[in-house]
Amino acid sequence: MNTATGLEFGIAIPQVFIGEPVDLSLVRDFVVRAESFDFGSLWVMETGSRHGPVTAQLEPLSLLAYVAGLTETARLGTSVLLSGFRNPIRLAKTLATIDHLASGRLTVGVGLGDAERAAIYGIPSGEWAARFEEGLEVLKAVWRSGTTDFDGRFWSFENLGIEPKPLQDPHPPILFGGHAPAALRRAVRMGSGWMGAGSSSHDDFVGQRRLLAGYLEETGRSEATFSISKRVYMAVDSNPDRAEARVRAFFAAHYRSADLGSRCAVWGSPDRCAEALDALRNEGVGMIMLNPMFDHLEQLEVLVNEVLPALR
Repeated sequence: MNTATGLEFGIAIPQVFIGEPVDLSLVRDFVVRAESFDFGSLWVMETGSRHGPVTAQLEPLSLLAYVAGLTETARLGTSVLLSGFRNPIRLAKTLATIDHLASGRLTVGVGLGDAERAAIYGIPSGEWAARFEEGLEVLKAVWRSGTTDFDGRFWSFENLGIEPKPLQDPHPPILFGGHAPAALRRAVRMGSGWMGAGSSSHDDFVGQRRLLAGYLEETGRSEATFSISKRVYMAVDSNPDRAEARVRAFFAAHYRSADLGSRCAVWGSPDRCAEALDALRNEGVGMIMLNPMFDHLEQLEVLVNEVLPALR
């Protein structure tokens, strides 16, 4: 889905279920309906394992494989996959398979995660970022034509073959999340784009966006060939107090911080929500990924029929 100004919209697949059972009929109905509305992309996230109570969240790659069979045109993306917590050789095979299931529509968004979750997966804090970067190099290496040799700090192999290769040549687009300067530099150095987190406010995003522009200029990369996008948690409701209360409940359960929801999400009337999207467009965002948090089918309809038309 594109507006008249060229701004593209994607939408998050229902994946997090708070206080209710997993509802695959909702997933199916939502993605079919979203594609009928010409959303350009459908997205999943990965939180990873954490200590303490967690929300029910479907595993992202399994979910994308399911959605691939339900859709025909929308791109399917991860934003973000905590790739450093997975074996990259096995991951390369899984992602290549999903790219085939989706007829070449996969976008791989990756992120570093955090030290707590790295420790749960048995990764020492001193190796955390290095394993993440090397794992991405392994992905690219085994996706190249034929068999591959690789000699790294964490993985080494000779004459290794993985088939099928991804349908997209040389591989699916790889974009990065992250907000720290090191993460933004990594995105410029290793990726084809960057997506601002839904847990970052508009002002946070603007600051990160400006840092990123400087890093692109330093390396001689053109913004024309580097995608800029943003996840936006959105709740459309004519009663703003009710909307904020539901936003805070979602963030309290999923991010363990209700205040984060008040700071980062967008809620309220269609006009207020459209204004927030217009502000992102003015910052040079190429794609906005809308993320309803509840009443997914109802939110989808109001986004399409009342919010997005205000941008055209």
